[in-house]
Amino acid sequence: MTSAVAAATAAAAAAAQALSSSLSAIPKATPIPTTPGDYLAQLRAQQAEAHKQQLDTQLQKRKMIWASKKNSIGTGGTSSAVYQTVPVDGGVSDGAKFRRLMGMGTSSDSKTSETSNPAPAGANIREQYEKVQHDLDDQYEKSRTFTHTSRGIGLGFNSGFGPG
Repeated sequence: MTSAVAAATAAAAAAAQALSSSLSAIPKATPIPTTPGDYLAQLRAQQAEAHKQQLDTQLQKRKMIWASKKNSIGTGGTSSAVYQTVPVDGGVSDGAKFRRLMGMGTSSDSKTSETSNPAPAGANIREQYEKVQHDLDDQYEKSRTFTHTSRGIGLGFNSGFGPG
């Protein structure tokens, strides 16, 4: 009988050891909050962790996107060759700004061609300024006459005829 008790005791000890090892493999759950403050603190911590993970994944995606773009921009590849022939209205500075914004930088041949074309004459700018001023004056006069001549017309106003 002692051998049966010893065998039962050994089997119970082995079962207890297996149970404790399987329990240690299970990740420990967060404690159940007992007060609303504890619950809110736990919820905020979980949300902060989730937000941090989302930001990390976004940052990794951005790094991957921009790392692949850096190699192709500015090397004079096909993308800059396409935009070299695009005509830009507005003069020298607009063309340089367009090339800079497209990531092409400035080239020596574009600098020489830009300096050979002078800016528009001052008389042209003066004419444009006078035209704008004239248009503004006309619009002001139209709105003023409309405002002053249209008083008393519309819903709620008497026509002046009859009692009332």
